[in-house]
Amino acid sequence: MIFLLCINITITRLIITTTTRRIFRAIWLIITFINAALILIILEIEFIAILIIIVYIGAIAILFLFTIMMLNLNTKIKKEEETHLIPLRIIIIILIIKRLERRNNKRIIEITNNNNNNIETISKLLYSEYRPWFLIRRIILLIRMIATITIIQKEEYTRIKQQLFTQLQRKIHNK
Repeated sequence: MIFLLCINITITRLIITTTTRRIFRAIWLIITFINAALILIILEIEFIAILIIIVYIGAIAILFLFTIMMLNLNTKIKKEEETHLIPLRIIIIILIIKRLERRNNKRIIEITNNNNNNIETISKLLYSEYRPWFLIRRIILLIRMIATITIIQKEEYTRIKQQLFTQLQRKIHNK
């Protein structure tokens, strides 16, 4: 079952990289995260599975709505603009897979073999082995949040300024 879900995740990731429409990419990404959550549920890591469903799928749904709001539906995306990126995407995916194959997971296996529950194991990994990456990820998310807020806000705030001297002179001259 896990093998089938892994194959399904691989297929959906390939569909995400080859699809040209952003809305369909978001839908396929949601399907990918659901498959990943199912794998974690099968492996009895329910806490992370629920976290993936709530945080990532919730965030993707919000970005999906944000994309629909910001997307100008009258303009069509030229397929030529994004088709030249497909070989680059495939090369990046292959490099990531090669990197993951070479990675040594002995330390992770040592930590997971302890009799701790899932939350303790994850917190030990996040705050010891992956602390710098965890902090970098927080900073990136903060930058994304600030960028989203600045994009949503209007570019210029026009304020009506009163010119008291001019207004008072008009009343005096009219009398």
